[in-house]
Amino acid sequence: MDVKVLITGNNLKDKTFSLLSISCQSKIIFRSNDRNREINNGQNVTLKVENGAFYINNELFSAREKIDFTSADFILLKNITRLYQGQSINPQYRGRFEAWQDSDNRFKLIQVVNLEDYVLGSIASEMPLNFNLEALKAQSVACRTYALNPRVSHAIDRANVCDSYFCCLYYCGNKKEAEKFKTSVDGTSDKVIVYQGKPILALFSSCAGGQTNNYSDCFYDPVTGSFPSLPVPYLTSTLETDSKNTYLKLSNLDKTYKSNHSELSQHHKAIEYLYNNNVKTYDSDTSQFKWSLEVSSDELENHLHFNIFELLKDPVHSNLIKPSQSNIFGHINNMYISSYAASNVAKELTIETSHGNWQIRSEILIRKLFKNVKANLKLLHSAKFFIKTELGKLNLLKNTTFIGLGLGHGVGMQQIGANGMANRGKNYQEILNHYYLNAKIINSKDLS
Repeated sequence: MDVKVLITGNNLKDKTFSLLSISCQSKIIFRSNDRNREINNGQNVTLKVENGAFYINNELFSAREKIDFTSADFILLKNITRLYQGQSINPQYRGRFEAWQDSDNRFKLIQVVNLEDYVLGSIASEMPLNFNLEALKAQSVACRTYALNPRVSHAIDRANVCDSYFCCLYYCGNKKEAEKFKTSVDGTSDKVIVYQGKPILALFSSCAGGQTNNYSDCFYDPVTGSFPSLPVPYLTSTLETDSKNTYLKLSNLDKTYKSNHSELSQHHKAIEYLYNNNVKTYDSDTSQFKWSLEVSSDELENHLHFNIFELLKDPVHSNLIKPSQSNIFGHINNMYISSYAASNVAKELTIETSHGNWQIRSEILIRKLFKNVKANLKLLHSAKFFIKTELGKLNLLKNTTFIGLGLGHGVGMQQIGANGMANRGKNYQEILNHYYLNAKIINSKDLS
Protein backbone atom coordinates (compact mmCIF):
# COMPACT_ATOMS: atom_id res chain seq x y z
CA MET A 1 0.00 0.00 0.00
CA ASP A 2 1.33 3.43 -0.95
CA VAL A 3 0.83 6.75 0.85
CA LYS A 4 0.97 10.17 -0.78
CA VAL A 5 2.77 12.69 1.44
CA LEU A 6 2.65 16.45 0.84
CA ILE A 7 6.17 17.82 1.44
CA THR A 8 6.11 21.25 3.11
CA GLY A 9 8.68 24.05 3.24
CA ASN A 10 11.19 24.83 5.96
CA ASN A 11 8.52 26.34 8.21
CA LEU A 12 6.39 23.16 7.90
CA LYS A 13 3.52 25.34 6.66
CA ASP A 14 4.21 26.35 3.06
CA LYS A 15 2.56 23.88 0.72
CA THR A 16 4.24 25.05 -2.48
CA PHE A 17 7.76 25.67 -3.80
CA SER A 18 9.18 28.18 -6.26
CA LEU A 19 12.42 26.22 -6.61
CA LEU A 20 13.63 22.77 -5.59
CA SER A 21 17.29 21.77 -5.44
CA ILE A 22 17.93 18.01 -5.40
CA SER A 23 20.68 15.45 -5.88
CA CYS A 24 21.09 11.69 -5.71
CA GLN A 25 23.94 9.15 -5.80
CA SER A 26 22.06 7.26 -8.52
CA LYS A 27 20.53 8.70 -11.67
CA ILE A 28 17.25 10.56 -11.38
CA ILE A 29 14.60 9.95 -14.02
CA PHE A 30 12.08 12.72 -14.74
CA ARG A 31 8.91 11.69 -16.58
CA SER A 32 6.09 13.53 -18.26
CA ASN A 33 3.39 12.23 -20.57
CA ASP A 34 5.32 13.49 -23.54
CA ARG A 35 8.98 12.94 -22.62
CA ASN A 36 11.57 11.57 -20.15
CA ARG A 37 14.90 12.94 -19.00
CA GLU A 38 17.71 11.28 -17.04
CA ILE A 39 20.12 13.14 -14.76
CA ASN A 40 23.48 11.49 -14.14
CA ASN A 41 24.63 10.20 -10.75
CA GLY A 42 25.56 12.88 -8.22
CA GLN A 43 24.57 15.82 -10.41
CA ASN A 44 22.79 18.73 -8.78
CA VAL A 45 19.34 19.44 -10.21
CA THR A 46 17.03 22.43 -9.93
CA LEU A 47 13.32 22.22 -10.63
CA LYS A 48 11.06 25.24 -11.11
CA VAL A 49 7.94 26.43 -12.89
CA GLU A 50 7.86 29.39 -15.26
CA ASN A 51 4.95 30.51 -17.42
CA GLY A 52 3.06 27.24 -17.04
CA ALA A 53 5.98 24.88 -17.71
CA PHE A 54 8.46 22.86 -15.66
CA TYR A 55 12.15 23.66 -16.10
CA ILE A 56 15.02 21.32 -15.15
CA ASN A 57 18.35 23.11 -14.69
CA ASN A 58 16.80 26.12 -16.44
CA GLU A 59 15.91 24.08 -19.53
CA LEU A 60 12.29 23.63 -20.60
CA PHE A 61 11.10 20.11 -19.76
CA SER A 62 7.30 19.92 -19.87
CA ALA A 63 4.22 22.11 -19.99
CA ARG A 64 2.12 19.37 -18.41
CA GLU A 65 0.34 19.99 -15.09
CA LYS A 66 2.22 17.12 -13.44
CA ILE A 67 5.63 15.50 -13.77
CA ASP A 68 7.17 12.56 -11.87
CA PHE A 69 10.72 11.86 -10.81
CA THR A 70 12.29 8.87 -9.13
CA SER A 71 15.58 7.12 -8.40
CA ALA A 72 16.84 3.75 -7.19
CA ASP A 73 18.55 5.54 -4.27
CA PHE A 74 17.52 8.19 -1.76
CA ILE A 75 16.81 11.64 -3.18
CA LEU A 76 18.30 14.55 -1.20
CA LEU A 77 16.26 17.77 -1.01
CA LYS A 78 19.05 20.31 -0.63
CA ASN A 79 17.07 23.49 -0.02
CA ILE A 80 14.91 21.97 2.73
CA THR A 81 16.12 21.59 6.33
CA ARG A 82 14.56 19.46 9.03
CA LEU A 83 15.33 18.85 12.69
CA TYR A 84 16.05 15.12 12.95
CA GLN A 85 17.11 13.49 16.24
CA GLY A 86 18.33 16.86 17.52
CA GLN A 87 20.29 17.84 14.40
CA SER A 88 19.46 20.08 11.43
CA ILE A 89 19.70 18.07 8.19
CA ASN A 90 18.69 18.07 4.55
CA PRO A 91 16.16 15.22 4.41
CA GLN A 92 16.53 12.26 2.07
CA TYR A 93 13.50 10.46 0.72
CA ARG A 94 12.65 7.08 -0.74
CA GLY A 95 10.16 6.37 -3.47
CA ARG A 96 8.67 8.43 -6.25
CA PHE A 97 7.78 12.11 -6.39
CA GLU A 98 5.01 13.98 -8.13
CA ALA A 99 5.32 17.71 -8.82
CA TRP A 100 2.02 19.49 -9.55
CA GLN A 101 1.82 22.99 -10.92
CA ASP A 102 0.09 25.49 -8.64
CA SER A 103 -0.48 29.24 -9.00
CA ASP A 104 2.11 32.05 -9.27
CA ASN A 105 4.87 29.88 -10.77
CA ARG A 106 4.89 27.55 -7.79
CA PHE A 107 4.35 23.81 -7.47
CA LYS A 108 3.37 21.21 -4.90
CA LEU A 109 5.67 18.30 -4.12
CA ILE A 110 4.12 14.92 -3.28
CA GLN A 111 6.09 11.84 -2.28
CA VAL A 112 4.55 8.48 -3.13
CA VAL A 113 5.96 5.98 -0.64
CA ASN A 114 5.20 2.53 0.71
CA LEU A 115 3.17 2.68 3.93
CA GLU A 116 5.81 0.82 5.98
CA ASP A 117 8.55 3.18 4.75
CA TYR A 118 6.31 6.10 5.67
CA VAL A 119 5.91 4.70 9.18
CA LEU A 120 9.70 4.28 9.47
CA GLY A 121 10.26 7.91 8.47
CA SER A 122 7.57 9.07 10.88
CA ILE A 123 8.72 7.11 13.91
CA ALA A 124 12.30 8.34 13.41
CA SER A 125 11.00 11.93 13.24
CA GLU A 126 8.49 11.71 16.11
CA MET A 127 10.41 9.91 18.87
CA PRO A 128 14.01 9.88 20.17
CA LEU A 129 16.10 6.77 19.70
CA ASN A 130 16.60 6.28 23.45
CA PHE A 131 12.89 5.62 24.06
CA ASN A 132 11.81 2.16 25.11
CA LEU A 133 11.21 -0.20 22.17
CA GLU A 134 7.59 -0.85 23.24
CA ALA A 135 6.88 2.88 23.17
CA LEU A 136 8.39 3.08 19.68
CA LYS A 137 6.17 0.19 18.61
CA ALA A 138 3.08 1.99 19.95
CA GLN A 139 4.08 5.11 18.01
CA SER A 140 4.60 3.02 14.85
CA VAL A 141 1.05 1.66 15.05
CA ALA A 142 -0.35 5.14 15.73
CA CYS A 143 1.50 6.62 12.71
CA ARG A 144 0.39 3.78 10.44
CA THR A 145 -3.21 4.23 11.55
CA TYR A 146 -3.14 8.01 11.19
CA ALA A 147 -1.99 7.68 7.58
CA LEU A 148 -5.21 5.79 6.87
CA ASN A 149 -7.46 8.28 8.67
CA PRO A 150 -5.99 11.78 9.13
CA ARG A 151 -7.98 14.46 10.95
CA VAL A 152 -7.84 16.92 8.05
CA SER A 153 -8.25 15.83 4.45
CA HIS A 154 -5.40 16.63 2.05
CA ALA A 155 -7.43 15.71 -1.02
CA ILE A 156 -7.13 19.28 -2.29
CA ASP A 157 -3.35 18.80 -2.16
CA ARG A 158 -3.61 15.47 -4.04
CA ALA A 159 -2.16 13.76 -0.95
CA ASN A 160 -3.22 11.55 1.95
CA VAL A 161 -1.17 13.32 4.64
CA CYS A 162 1.43 16.06 4.99
CA ASP A 163 4.89 15.81 6.55
CA SER A 164 4.37 18.46 9.25
CA TYR A 165 2.90 18.56 12.74
CA PHE A 166 -0.56 18.95 11.19
CA CYS A 167 -0.33 15.18 10.56
CA CYS A 168 2.70 13.10 11.60
CA LEU A 169 6.18 14.58 11.45
CA TYR A 170 7.87 12.80 8.57
CA TYR A 171 11.34 13.75 7.43
CA CYS A 172 12.82 10.34 6.55
CA GLY A 173 16.10 11.65 7.91
CA ASN A 174 19.29 9.80 7.21
CA LYS A 175 19.69 7.03 4.65
CA LYS A 176 20.40 4.52 7.39
CA GLU A 177 17.73 4.73 10.05
CA ALA A 178 18.69 3.09 13.32
CA GLU A 179 17.95 -0.60 13.64
CA LYS A 180 15.86 0.13 16.71
CA PHE A 181 13.42 2.17 14.62
CA LYS A 182 13.30 -0.57 12.00
CA THR A 183 12.63 -3.14 14.71
CA SER A 184 9.69 -1.08 16.01
CA VAL A 185 8.16 -0.95 12.54
CA ASP A 186 8.87 -4.57 11.61
CA GLY A 187 7.63 -5.74 15.01
CA THR A 188 4.23 -4.13 14.37
CA SER A 189 4.08 -4.67 10.61
CA ASP A 190 0.58 -4.16 9.19
CA LYS A 191 -0.92 -3.44 12.65
CA VAL A 192 -3.52 -0.68 12.86
CA ILE A 193 -5.99 0.52 15.48
CA VAL A 194 -9.70 0.33 14.71
CA TYR A 195 -13.00 1.24 16.35
CA GLN A 196 -16.10 -0.52 15.07
CA GLY A 197 -14.04 -1.92 12.21
CA LYS A 198 -12.68 1.43 10.91
CA PRO A 199 -9.23 3.00 11.42
CA ILE A 200 -9.37 5.41 14.32
CA LEU A 201 -8.24 9.02 14.38
CA ALA A 202 -4.95 8.10 16.08
CA LEU A 203 -4.06 11.48 17.59
CA PHE A 204 -0.99 11.75 19.79
CA SER A 205 1.10 14.45 21.42
CA SER A 206 4.08 14.75 23.72
CA CYS A 207 2.97 15.03 27.36
CA ALA A 208 -0.49 15.49 28.89
CA GLY A 209 0.63 16.64 32.33
CA GLY A 210 -0.86 13.82 34.37
CA GLN A 211 -4.16 13.32 32.55
CA THR A 212 -5.06 13.17 28.86
CA ASN A 213 -7.84 15.33 27.44
CA ASN A 214 -11.11 14.63 25.67
CA TYR A 215 -11.02 15.30 21.94
CA SER A 216 -14.12 17.48 22.14
CA ASP A 217 -12.53 19.68 24.83
CA CYS A 218 -9.56 20.60 22.64
CA PHE A 219 -10.42 20.44 18.95
CA TYR A 220 -12.89 22.34 16.85
CA ASP A 221 -14.68 20.53 14.04
CA PRO A 222 -12.37 20.62 10.96
CA VAL A 223 -15.35 20.98 8.60
CA THR A 224 -17.77 23.31 10.40
CA GLY A 225 -15.29 25.05 12.72
CA SER A 226 -17.66 24.61 15.67
CA PHE A 227 -16.31 24.24 19.21
CA PRO A 228 -16.62 22.12 21.24
CA SER A 229 -16.63 19.46 18.56
CA LEU A 230 -18.57 16.22 18.80
CA PRO A 231 -17.01 13.67 21.18
CA VAL A 232 -14.87 10.85 19.79
CA PRO A 233 -15.61 7.74 21.88
CA TYR A 234 -12.06 6.38 21.96
CA LEU A 235 -10.36 9.77 22.52
CA THR A 236 -11.46 10.33 26.10
CA SER A 237 -9.62 11.59 29.15
CA THR A 238 -7.56 9.04 31.06
CA LEU A 239 -5.19 9.28 34.03
CA GLU A 240 -1.49 8.90 33.41
CA THR A 241 -1.27 6.64 36.45
CA ASP A 242 -2.66 3.45 37.91
CA SER A 243 -3.51 5.19 41.18
CA LYS A 244 -6.74 7.03 42.01
CA ASN A 245 -5.11 10.28 43.12
CA THR A 246 -7.90 12.74 43.90
CA TYR A 247 -5.88 15.64 42.55
CA LEU A 248 -5.89 13.96 39.16
CA LYS A 249 -9.42 12.59 38.95
CA LEU A 250 -11.59 15.68 38.60
CA SER A 251 -14.51 14.43 36.54
CA ASN A 252 -16.99 16.51 38.54
CA LEU A 253 -15.25 19.80 37.75
CA ASP A 254 -16.56 20.61 34.30
CA LYS A 255 -18.56 23.74 34.98
CA THR A 256 -17.61 27.25 33.97
CA TYR A 257 -16.45 29.46 36.81
CA LYS A 258 -15.38 33.07 37.16
CA SER A 259 -12.25 34.07 39.04
CA ASN A 260 -10.46 37.21 40.18
CA HIS A 261 -6.99 37.89 41.56
CA SER A 262 -7.73 36.38 44.96
CA GLU A 263 -9.60 33.22 43.97
CA LEU A 264 -8.23 29.78 43.10
CA SER A 265 -10.50 27.28 41.42
CA GLN A 266 -10.28 23.57 42.00
CA HIS A 267 -8.58 23.34 38.63
CA HIS A 268 -5.94 25.83 39.77
CA LYS A 269 -5.38 23.76 42.87
CA ALA A 270 -5.01 20.54 40.90
CA ILE A 271 -2.50 22.07 38.47
CA GLU A 272 -0.60 23.76 41.28
CA TYR A 273 -0.47 20.54 43.30
CA LEU A 274 1.01 18.58 40.41
CA TYR A 275 3.39 21.43 39.65
CA ASN A 276 4.73 21.70 43.19
CA ASN A 277 4.68 18.08 44.36
CA ASN A 278 6.54 15.00 43.25
CA VAL A 279 3.48 13.10 42.04
CA LYS A 280 4.56 10.01 40.10
CA THR A 281 2.69 9.55 36.85
CA TYR A 282 3.62 7.83 33.60
CA ASP A 283 4.66 11.20 32.18
CA SER A 284 6.19 12.96 35.20
CA ASP A 285 9.84 11.93 34.67
CA THR A 286 10.55 14.66 32.13
CA SER A 287 11.23 18.39 31.99
CA GLN A 288 8.17 18.68 29.73
CA PHE A 289 5.84 17.72 32.58
CA LYS A 290 5.63 21.25 33.99
CA TRP A 291 6.46 24.75 32.85
CA SER A 292 6.09 28.40 33.78
CA LEU A 293 6.33 31.67 31.90
CA GLU A 294 6.51 35.21 33.30
CA VAL A 295 5.65 38.14 31.04
CA SER A 296 5.60 41.87 31.72
CA SER A 297 2.41 43.77 30.95
CA ASP A 298 4.06 45.80 28.17
CA GLU A 299 5.39 42.70 26.47
CA LEU A 300 2.07 40.92 26.86
CA GLU A 301 -0.02 43.77 25.47
CA ASN A 302 2.28 44.38 22.49
CA HIS A 303 1.97 40.79 21.32
CA LEU A 304 -1.69 40.21 22.18
CA HIS A 305 -2.78 43.31 20.28
CA PHE A 306 -1.10 41.97 17.16
CA ASN A 307 -1.81 38.25 17.58
CA ILE A 308 -5.52 38.48 18.27
CA PHE A 309 -6.18 40.46 15.09
CA GLU A 310 -3.97 38.09 13.09
CA LEU A 311 -6.07 35.18 14.35
CA LEU A 312 -9.27 37.03 13.41
CA LYS A 313 -8.16 37.02 9.75
CA ASP A 314 -8.70 33.25 9.60
CA PRO A 315 -12.42 32.47 9.09
CA VAL A 316 -12.26 29.35 11.29
CA HIS A 317 -10.35 31.12 14.05
CA SER A 318 -12.60 34.18 13.97
CA ASN A 319 -15.55 31.93 14.79
CA LEU A 320 -13.79 31.03 18.06
CA ILE A 321 -13.04 34.60 19.15
CA LYS A 322 -15.69 36.83 20.71
CA PRO A 323 -14.51 40.46 20.54
CA SER A 324 -15.66 43.19 22.88
CA GLN A 325 -18.70 45.18 21.77
CA SER A 326 -16.41 48.03 20.72
CA ASN A 327 -14.16 45.61 18.78
CA ILE A 328 -11.23 47.46 20.36
CA PHE A 329 -8.54 45.61 22.28
CA GLY A 330 -7.73 48.07 25.06
CA HIS A 331 -5.27 47.95 27.94
CA ILE A 332 -5.40 44.62 29.78
CA ASN A 333 -6.96 44.85 33.23
CA ASN A 334 -7.24 41.15 33.99
CA MET A 335 -6.97 37.77 32.31
CA TYR A 336 -8.20 34.36 33.42
CA ILE A 337 -9.42 30.96 32.27
CA SER A 338 -13.20 31.28 32.22
CA SER A 339 -13.92 27.65 31.33
CA TYR A 340 -11.97 24.48 32.09
CA ALA A 341 -12.59 20.90 31.04
CA ALA A 342 -12.60 18.12 33.60
CA SER A 343 -8.98 17.26 32.77
CA ASN A 344 -7.86 20.82 33.66
CA VAL A 345 -7.32 21.95 30.07
CA ALA A 346 -8.50 25.47 29.28
CA LYS A 347 -11.51 25.73 26.97
CA GLU A 348 -12.05 29.50 27.16
CA LEU A 349 -9.82 32.45 28.04
CA THR A 350 -11.30 35.80 29.06
CA ILE A 351 -9.29 39.02 28.73
CA GLU A 352 -10.75 42.05 30.47
CA THR A 353 -9.61 45.23 28.75
CA SER A 354 -10.31 48.94 29.09
CA HIS A 355 -12.62 48.62 26.07
CA GLY A 356 -14.50 45.51 27.13
CA ASN A 357 -14.01 41.78 27.45
CA TRP A 358 -12.64 39.40 24.82
CA GLN A 359 -13.14 35.62 24.85
CA ILE A 360 -10.96 33.07 23.03
CA ARG A 361 -12.08 29.44 22.80
CA SER A 362 -10.30 26.16 22.00
CA GLU A 363 -6.99 24.73 23.11
CA ILE A 364 -4.96 25.63 20.02
CA LEU A 365 -6.20 29.23 19.75
CA ILE A 366 -5.49 29.93 23.41
CA ARG A 367 -1.95 28.65 22.90
CA LYS A 368 -1.44 30.53 19.61
CA LEU A 369 -2.58 33.78 21.17
CA PHE A 370 0.69 34.04 23.09
CA LYS A 371 2.96 33.52 20.10
CA ASN A 372 6.28 35.39 20.39
CA VAL A 373 5.61 36.60 23.90
CA LYS A 374 9.21 35.59 24.45
CA ALA A 375 11.89 34.77 21.89
CA ASN A 376 11.25 31.51 20.01
CA LEU A 377 7.85 30.98 21.65
CA LYS A 378 5.55 29.94 18.82
CA LEU A 379 2.73 29.02 21.19
CA LEU A 380 2.26 28.11 24.84
CA HIS A 381 3.51 24.63 25.73
CA SER A 382 -0.04 23.53 26.52
CA ALA A 383 -3.47 24.87 27.48
CA LYS A 384 -3.34 23.15 30.86
CA PHE A 385 -2.42 26.19 32.94
CA PHE A 386 -3.63 28.93 35.23
CA ILE A 387 -2.63 32.57 35.40
CA LYS A 388 -1.20 34.61 38.25
CA THR A 389 -1.31 38.37 37.86
CA GLU A 390 0.63 41.06 39.72
CA LEU A 391 -0.74 44.59 39.94
CA GLY A 392 1.41 47.71 39.94
CA LYS A 393 0.74 51.40 40.33
CA LEU A 394 -2.83 52.61 39.94
CA ASN A 395 -3.95 48.99 40.26
CA LEU A 396 -2.82 48.28 36.67
CA LEU A 397 -1.46 44.97 35.46
CA LYS A 398 2.31 44.72 35.99
CA ASN A 399 3.33 41.09 35.42
CA THR A 400 1.59 37.89 34.37
CA THR A 401 2.83 34.39 35.19
CA PHE A 402 1.56 31.25 33.51
CA ILE A 403 1.84 28.01 35.54
CA GLY A 404 1.26 24.95 33.40
CA LEU A 405 1.56 21.22 32.82
CA GLY A 406 2.45 19.17 29.76
CA LEU A 407 3.44 19.80 26.16
CA GLY A 408 1.02 19.60 23.24
CA HIS A 409 -2.74 19.13 22.98
CA GLY A 410 -2.81 16.10 25.31
CA VAL A 411 -5.34 14.07 23.28
CA GLY A 412 -4.78 10.39 22.49
CA MET A 413 -1.44 8.68 22.97
CA GLN A 414 1.19 10.66 24.85
CA GLN A 415 4.76 9.94 23.82
CA ILE A 416 6.31 10.66 27.22
CA GLY A 417 3.56 8.71 28.94
CA ALA A 418 3.94 5.80 26.52
CA ASN A 419 7.64 5.65 27.32
CA GLY A 420 6.87 5.79 31.03
CA MET A 421 4.43 2.90 30.67
CA ALA A 422 6.96 0.88 28.66
CA ASN A 423 9.62 1.48 31.30
CA ARG A 424 7.17 0.03 33.83
CA GLY A 425 6.87 -3.18 31.80
CA LYS A 426 3.83 -2.44 29.62
CA ASN A 427 3.89 -3.71 26.03
CA TYR A 428 2.76 -1.71 23.01
CA GLN A 429 -0.70 -3.30 22.99
CA GLU A 430 -1.27 -2.29 26.61
CA ILE A 431 -0.03 1.22 25.88
CA LEU A 432 -2.41 1.66 22.94
CA ASN A 433 -5.33 0.19 24.88
CA HIS A 434 -4.64 2.70 27.67
CA TYR A 435 -4.83 5.71 25.36
CA TYR A 436 -7.49 4.63 22.83
CA LEU A 437 -10.44 3.42 24.88
CA ASN A 438 -12.26 0.33 23.55
CA ALA A 439 -10.31 0.37 20.29
CA LYS A 440 -8.78 -2.81 18.85
CA ILE A 441 -5.49 -3.65 17.14
CA ILE A 442 -5.85 -5.67 13.94
CA ASN A 443 -3.99 -6.34 10.68
CA SER A 444 -4.77 -3.77 8.02
CA LYS A 445 -5.57 -6.53 5.54
CA ASP A 446 -8.56 -7.40 7.77
CA LEU A 447 -10.11 -3.92 7.47
CA SER A 448 -13.71 -4.04 6.32
